[in-house]
Amino acid sequence: MSLAQTLSTYITLNLMVAIGFISLRLWWMIARWREKSPSSSSELRLHYSMITMIALLTVIHPFFPRSEIFHPTIKQWSAQSIRSFPDQYTAPDQGGYFMVPTLSGTYSVNADKVALILALISLVVTGIGLFRIAKDIRSLAVIRRRSYSVRKLGSVTIFLNDEKCLPG
Repeated sequence: MSLAQTLSTYITLNLMVAIGFISLRLWWMIARWREKSPSSSSELRLHYSMITMIALLTVIHPFFPRSEIFHPTIKQWSAQSIRSFPDQYTAPDQGGYFMVPTLSGTYSVNADKVALILALISLVVTGIGLFRIAKDIRSLAVIRRRSYSVRKLGSVTIFLNDEKCLPG
């Protein structure tokens, strides 16, 4: 994935989260304006459906037509003659450079390295998130094993526990 595609995907994800937040806020304002207090279950269902839509759009985003928001800078080059064009022209191996202004001047970084670093950072963040989710699921399983069910309201089950210290 090039730097332009990475930035386009990042901006698209931020726009989807912003649209989701604005639509949830708008839904809540309309419900308050109509003086109908929405139930917790309908609000939770709406939140889950928005999260599902954002995840679904994230998954199918690579299958959309390719139209990046950021385009790499154009490099203009012309051969001395058309006969020597195959000899003079070699396709660049690298995707270009990313210029970072600093106090001592500009610092150029290979765009392929930037995309690799962003991919590695996203993998590390995903790994940490999956580890924390697994830890929370394990703690909930321990709590549920040591507890007993009191009541079930729809899909929600209320558990009680007599221990003073719960894992967490």
